[in-house]
Amino acid sequence: GTGVGKSTLTWKLQKMGYSVYFEGFVELCKQNPHIPPTSAAMTLMWSSRLMSHMEHVRLQHQEGTVKDGVAFFDRSFLTPAVYARGLPVADFMMQVMTEVRESYSTLTVLCEAEEYAMLKQISGRMYDAAPQEKEVRTALGEEDSDFQREVLRRYEELEEEGHVDLIVDTSSSKLAIASLLHKLGIDFMAQNDGPDA
Repeated sequence: GTGVGKSTLTWKLQKMGYSVYFEGFVELCKQNPHIPPTSAAMTLMWSSRLMSHMEHVRLQHQEGTVKDGVAFFDRSFLTPAVYARGLPVADFMMQVMTEVRESYSTLTVLCEAEEYAMLKQISGRMYDAAPQEKEVRTALGEEDSDFQREVLRRYEELEEEGHVDLIVDTSSSKLAIASLLHKLGIDFMAQNDGPDA
């Protein structure tokens, strides 16, 4: 969901030397203001970029240039399925995610945070946002607390349906990363350049 600490985790993993790919959805929307942020067209544009990044990682992995053989993405194809607000593209993205999990070796992680911490993070981000970014985030429903709760409910449904491999509590990014690396069979304690907290 929004504001649960994904960017903090992925930034720290990047600092540890891992290959990390950030979604950049808001930036993509800012670069293409003629396409509504909540449209199927924007979903297609974003998901195509994500697919390209996954193929890039696959080729790097074949060359042996990916640390520990893993790369991290801060969003999955489940995101547009959750945020589609009833558009038919939601079912399509669920199908894409199912096929991606069949074609690639993936681990789908659900990040969780206390609702208060999540809302505080969103509020701070909206306050600091430049006008164009704020316009995009508002269109995405970041200021709509009812919609954000609906997003959380939908993620819970996805977990119950078996689409999630691991749940991490992001209240401690260090413990969250340790849990994630352990699930991947990587010795967190052997990471000399691990995250600070």
